[in-house]
Amino acid sequence: MQNHETFEHLLMKAVDKELDPSERALLDEHLSTCAQCREELADFQRIKESTDALGGRIMQDAKIIPPRESRGARRLVWLATALFLAGFAILLGIAGHAFLTDGEVPTTIKVAVSMLAAGTVLLAGLAVYQRVRGIGRDPYEEIDL
Repeated sequence: MQNHETFEHLLMKAVDKELDPSERALLDEHLSTCAQCREELADFQRIKESTDALGGRIMQDAKIIPPRESRGARRLVWLATALFLAGFAILLGIAGHAFLTDGEVPTTIKVAVSMLAAGTVLLAGLAVYQRVRGIGRDPYEEIDL
């Protein structure tokens, strides 16, 4: 008669489905007479199922894929941005010309408004530059999993 350590090893192999036919026969014969090993096999199977499920969830969570816009949506965003910036530039040019050529507006006001307009254009340009620079980059690239 073999000891329980041998059967414990076979129980673990059984849970992992790695028993050869002779080991399977030996274990089945022992399980028919040993309630303690049947209970231990059931415990091992519950633990394996739990850890397999947890491992699956971890792997699923680790494969984070950021949502991607469709090609058509990206083109629409580019078109809308280009139209907005072109309209803004034309409006700013016309308003700026009218404002700066008006003789009744004090020079200090003209300079202040011109500085505000230049700052607004620079900030908008920077935002567009950063957006264009970020296209195609993985937003999660700095996250170590």
